[in-house]
Amino acid sequence: MHRALTAHYRLLAVAYRRYVDADFRLMKARNELRSFFPVDRAPYRRTIGAPGSAIRRLHKERDQALLRFQSAYAKFKTAKARVHQREASRRITLLLSVQGE
Repeated sequence: MHRALTAHYRLLAVAYRRYVDADFRLMKARNELRSFFPVDRAPYRRTIGAPGSAIRRLHKERDQALLRFQSAYAKFKTAKARVHQREASRRITLLLSVQGE
């Protein structure tokens, strides 16, 4: 990997890890919620809880982590394109011609 991309890649890796962790915590809380309610009396599946509830907080954390991950990915792609553009502009093409006698 190019030296200029390592910082962007680390940011992308950290953002991805935080998103995966936040998603896991939300999934775990939802599973615990399902185990609390009987199957026939479970609340609507898309309900994320009242304002200030733990489920809503975890959902918001996961959404924010996803936005940070998407932002880090966009920055990584931009940096990668910039590196490729710089490397492409450095290449020099020499045209040689040979004249016969």
